[in-house]
Amino acid sequence: MSGVEGGGAKPLLKAVFFDMDDTLVLTSDCDELAFVEVSAQASQLSPGVDTGALVAAFKRGMKATPWDKAHEVQVDEWRAGLWNAGLEEQQRGSMEVARQLQQTYREVRLKHFKWVDGAEDMVRRLRDQAGLAVVIITNGHHEVQVSHSPQPRPLPHFRPRNAIDGLKQPAKRSQTPPSTDSLFPLPLSLFLSL
Repeated sequence: MSGVEGGGAKPLLKAVFFDMDDTLVLTSDCDELAFVEVSAQASQLSPGVDTGALVAAFKRGMKATPWDKAHEVQVDEWRAGLWNAGLEEQQRGSMEVARQLQQTYREVRLKHFKWVDGAEDMVRRLRDQAGLAVVIITNGHHEVQVSHSPQPRPLPHFRPRNAIDGLKQPAKRSQTPPSTDSLFPLPLSLFLSL
């Protein structure tokens, strides 16, 4: 595998970017396993709750605003608020219950967060044999992404970097960078190959 054209003079590729969610990690599967556990827990903590409606409300909230855009509320507390909104739709609101549901959601999801078979070997070959920079991108909140290191261990030689933080820095030559809101609908995190 070579990253240079015929005469070896000019590289064709310098880097490869992979999305993490449902590409290198089957995150939808992790979500579904977590929703099963949360539903069972919600039935115990709030008997009679419609768990299908509760999970649907949480999904709507996550799609609309998965974290506090002002970064004033910690991510788990924000998401507990999403669970509570679903409970309130059924006149069962309780932040105490919602916090327990969020804790279960996060723990179960992380327990099942694993690299797909072959991902580590593929990244190693691209980097070591083809000489390419390998970047994993994801649009999750940096606070969550750093803790979402797939099991049993993260890919070797990767370090997290929040791309949005870099864009917020003043550009060289006193130019103001474009608004990150116009570039990305959600913050973008990068995991760069060392």
